Amino acid sequence: MPARKHYMTVFSDRTGERVISPGEILTKELRRQRITQKELSKLLGRSEKFISQLITGKVRLTYDVAYDLERALKVPTSKWNAAEAAFQDVLTRTARLAILDNADTRLWAESFPYDRMVMQGLVPGTEDSTERAANILAFFGVANPQAYEDCRKSEKGLTQFKKLNESIDALR
Repeated sequence: MPARKHYMTVFSDRTGERVISPGEILTKELRRQRITQKELSKLLGRSEKFISQLITGKVRLTYDVAYDLERALKVPTSKWNAAEAAFQDVLTRTARLAILDNADTRLWAESFPYDRMVMQGLVPGTEDSTERAANILAFFGVANPQAYEDCRKSEKGLTQFKKLNESIDALR
């Protein structure tokens, strides 16, 4: 299941991650400093619509905006940038897991001796087939099952990948 927004906080059902959006932080900061969105739009020289979209997450908080917020609200750019990065990380991680959540990927993951890989300490234990696929991909250092297959078939380079593959073949 994808991440869901609840009062501008993102919860990932699959990963259990929770992160507060930059928009929620901004809303709280405006409330704390008793500044309206309209006033902030004037302070930043931006439209009220932009401020509203920033708060609701319809636009990303860029480095430029973080700098402007630091000047207007006296909240360091590092806090704004860290909040945006954490927020985007959870959204991306959740979306990438959702892509792996299909029958083809489950079938691909089942071709590996996952329980033996766990016993060898190569991957963390889990019963969730999507997490198993993600853990296998992480073990091999590839982005998706197609990249795994491409690397497996490659005849040049990829020495470390081939060594990992041989170690898994030995577990079968």
